[in-house]
Amino acid sequence: MPEEPVPRLRPAARVVVALWLAFAGLATLGLAGELWLRIEREQAWKASERLRTGNVFFTNLAALNAGERALWHKPWRKYEPGARAELQVGGQRFVVQINGLGYRTREFSPRKPEGTVRVLCIGGSTTVAGRTNDETYPALLEARLRERWPGLPVEVLNLGISGVNSEDWLGWLDKLLAWDPDLIVQYEAINDISWLELPRYAARHPLQRRLHDSLLLERLLGFDPAVLDPDIRSTLRCVEEINRRCRSRGVAYLTATFAAPDLSKAGREMRQHLDTNIGFWTRYFPLAVVLDLRGDPGAPQHFLRRVHRPPRHQPRSRPRAAV
Repeated sequence: MPEEPVPRLRPAARVVVALWLAFAGLATLGLAGELWLRIEREQAWKASERLRTGNVFFTNLAALNAGERALWHKPWRKYEPGARAELQVGGQRFVVQINGLGYRTREFSPRKPEGTVRVLCIGGSTTVAGRTNDETYPALLEARLRERWPGLPVEVLNLGISGVNSEDWLGWLDKLLAWDPDLIVQYEAINDISWLELPRYAARHPLQRRLHDSLLLERLLGFDPAVLDPDIRSTLRCVEEINRRCRSRGVAYLTATFAAPDLSKAGREMRQHLDTNIGFWTRYFPLAVVLDLRGDPGAPQHFLRRVHRPPRHQPRSRPRAAV
């Protein structure tokens, strides 16, 4: 009995099958890539955990940055006047003392003593941070000024509050100016980027936000910092308004942002720690690619100026942004 011929697929059906196989193959590769990246991230988390648990400062950041729950009157907005937190761990003693006005600085009179040069330091955790009040940068700055100009009646007051941003300080500016400062120093950047600029960009681009939940798509799509320029301009206008209002009252205003780290000097565990730590700061728009903008003529200038503005007397280090 002759064999029946095997039926052939029609051209259209062959196309459908080929497309389905191609899609299945790509989907399999995509799932494998996503799984690999998540395993890699889990390994990075473990390395980061080893680094944090072996470093007394990493394990006690809440104490170091004056973020302990007991210190707050309203979390991330105002400290409880007179609050105190003390911790002894790993041979280190952390003491945070909040004064009667709700700031991590010594007691001071809202009315400036006659002849005194008054400097107000504002910002977030990088301003308020220190093992003790005397080890915060405003306290160290005051000591250096008094050493440089003995007899100068100068007071440098630490008004930093963990988690606040430039828009908060603009809203509180009238209160600061009422204390008759000669100079206001603002050290800010990361809170503006993480809690203002990235969330606003994410709200305008919900699809991109969802796609970036995938580690694979996040790497394939990349991220161009230039897209943040409209939001960064808004923050810069806020800073410019603070400057304008200070100048109109005869008060000098100085602002600076964080210096970029040189990743070439970081060991493998530190790099893994930084790669995982960035997840905290980019929770509203997941980003994990380290972008090197050094020497790039097309780099977004608003972004570079916002995240890296070294003082003139220092050589410009490598402008990197963890995005």
